[in-house]
Amino acid sequence: METADLRSKEEIKADIEQNRHQVRSQYRRTKTAVVEQNPAVLAWQATKRKFSRAKAKSVLRAREADISVRSNVYRTLAFAAIAGVLVGLFAPRKRKIVVYKEL
Repeated sequence: METADLRSKEEIKADIEQNRHQVRSQYRRTKTAVVEQNPAVLAWQATKRKFSRAKAKSVLRAREADISVRSNVYRTLAFAAIAGVLVGLFAPRKRKIVVYKEL
């Protein structure tokens, strides 16, 4: 029967810390390779950035429109009324086709 080498607590702790450090560094390298260099992830991140810019622009335009409408209430009402009349005049209407059968 062979005798096992007994190590001190400090040696065991040092080995555990060394293994932990190796695992962490390997995890970081793997994460970098998967996340930062993956074309699908890069495309998704670019899409998210474009969406957030478009959302910010649309919110800004909505605020500008709200301010414009609130400052020109009567002009806005007149424009809406004229637009409604024009749409009502030029909108195509359904025509009923009546077919009479001879008795």
